[in-house]
Amino acid sequence: MPLYSFNTGGSNCDFIVWKQIEDTHELERLAQLTDKEVVVCNSFKNDKRRREWLSVRAALNVFYDNKIVIKYRDNGAPYVDGSRFISISHSGNFVIAILSDKRVGVDIEQNTARIHRVAPKFLNKTELQLCNQDGFCLTLLWCVKEALFKHQGRSDVDFSEDFICSVISDSNVTGSISWRESDFMVQYRTIENCIVAWIID
Repeated sequence: MPLYSFNTGGSNCDFIVWKQIEDTHELERLAQLTDKEVVVCNSFKNDKRRREWLSVRAALNVFYDNKIVIKYRDNGAPYVDGSRFISISHSGNFVIAILSDKRVGVDIEQNTARIHRVAPKFLNKTELQLCNQDGFCLTLLWCVKEALFKHQGRSDVDFSEDFICSVISDSNVTGSISWRESDFMVQYRTIENCIVAWIID
């Protein structure tokens, strides 16, 4: 259960990154599931999906002294009781959870060759030219747009037209959202072969 931590720039924000190396039984022990969670856990037929689901709860349970119960809205977005916001993502062996007093969105993606095949589905022509077929750049912009999607909480989104990435620096990506007057800034880092992107505001 190696844990990584990032400086998110927020004082009341917990950024939990868990590298899952445990088997299912150990994750169940660490997660300390409620009766309702046991029912949900047992409903997963795919073991990889079950471990991802358990890993988030294990990470939260190890990180916090008190049990954090994740609930889901009708649109599938996670939430926790109280005034804090939560966003969750997983890729490969990594799971990430951000809890903050501000709205959050986080995504993690493995940098793989398949990105070249799917990139035209979520990037516009200008963004494709900006990346110039660079796999890291394409994966980064996919990750940024996924984080924005979770942060904005809207289902009626066209990734290539509503989220426009225009400037990429060493630590963040800036651009515009079609229904907002102000620009966005999404921060990012790399962990092993993955890219993590997040926005908090």
